[in-house]
Amino acid sequence: LLDPVTGVLKPSAISAYMQRLMSELRYKKKKISLFCIGVNNMEHIARFHGDQAADDILAGISAILQENLRVSDLIGRHEKFAFLALVQCSLEEAEVIGRRISTLVHNADFRSERKKLKTTVTLGVSTYPEHGRNLHQLYSAGQKVLDHSRANDIRAYAVYDPAIHDK
Repeated sequence: LLDPVTGVLKPSAISAYMQRLMSELRYKKKKISLFCIGVNNMEHIARFHGDQAADDILAGISAILQENLRVSDLIGRHEKFAFLALVQCSLEEAEVIGRRISTLVHNADFRSERKKLKTTVTLGVSTYPEHGRNLHQLYSAGQKVLDHSRANDIRAYAVYDPAIHDK
C-alpha cells in the first residue's frame, strides 16, 4: 500500500483512495484541489549521483509534503519522479499551498551520503468544481499544466487555465 522509498501511497493504490476521498468530499460539497507535482532534474541526479541520491531526494520531498499538508489529505507517488496530492481546499488556498511547497523544496538541502543536493518541483494544480467534476478531469487538467511547464522550462507552480494549457 505504501511506497517503501517515500512512505506515501504507491502508484498502484493512489487512484482508488483518491477516487474514494473525492466522492466523499463532493458529497459534502467541499472544495478540492489536485496537485500534480513533478520533481525536476531527477534523471540528471540519478545519472551523476546514483539511484540512492534520487531516492533520498524523493524521500525528502515526500517529508516536505507530509509536513505541510493535513493528515486528511492524500499524497501518493505517481510515476517515477512525481507525486499527486488531493487536498481539501479552495483555488485561493491551493495557490498559497503550491507556492509554499515550491519554495520549501527550492530552499531545501537534501542529503545523500555526504552529498548535499538541491532540486526544484513543478506543480500543476486543478480544482473542483472549477476545472473538472471528477478525478480523471482534474488529473488531465493538472497534467496539462505540468506538461506545459516542463516543455517551456517553467519550474514553478501554476493553476490550470484552458486558454493556455489546452493548446
